[in-house]
Amino acid sequence: MRLHRPTVLLLLTMAVPVGVVRAQRPGTATVRCAPPDAEQLAAVRRVLRGYEQVPRAAWWRAQSRCTSAVLQVLAATSSERPMVRLRALWALRHYPGSEAARWLRRQVAARRLPTAELRVAIGSLAVLEKEAALPLLRPLLDDRRAPVRLAAARALLRVGDPQARRWVEQAEAREARPAVARRMRRLLRGR
Repeated sequence: MRLHRPTVLLLLTMAVPVGVVRAQRPGTATVRCAPPDAEQLAAVRRVLRGYEQVPRAAWWRAQSRCTSAVLQVLAATSSERPMVRLRALWALRHYPGSEAARWLRRQVAARRLPTAELRVAIGSLAVLEKEAALPLLRPLLDDRRAPVRLAAARALLRVGDPQARRWVEQAEAREARPAVARRMRRLLRGR
């Protein structure tokens, strides 16, 4: 497998220890990540800016758990390019059990992200937390922004809970915009 230059740079940069592992009780350990430095931010930024595409899930999982802290900083920095922020939000879905899920929860609950970023955060949160995210995702079916309503419907259906499916069916029935209602019907049919 041939690695692209940004990937090689990230692998070299992220090989430096970025966290301290502490055992809480036998058989468990938590990683305390130091705040990301400029080199780590630059390395991950280069990967996220790549024209080819963002690396696949296995690549993200092979990185240090502290990479999620770098992704959070990049996603939250308003001066970053929108594509970098969107890809950082997407990549956070590959860090289960980390601070990433809690951070995404706060971002989705606040609803302050721009629409495109909120849609990606909703999807990532559904992948990370599954059923635990249902109470947070349900109110998004009534958001004033149609793309957010559709992202919430897609995320709820992805979880696969029967109650979540009923919530989406109810949202589709009360949807005022015909195009959005049509799209929800398509999601309910599995398309």
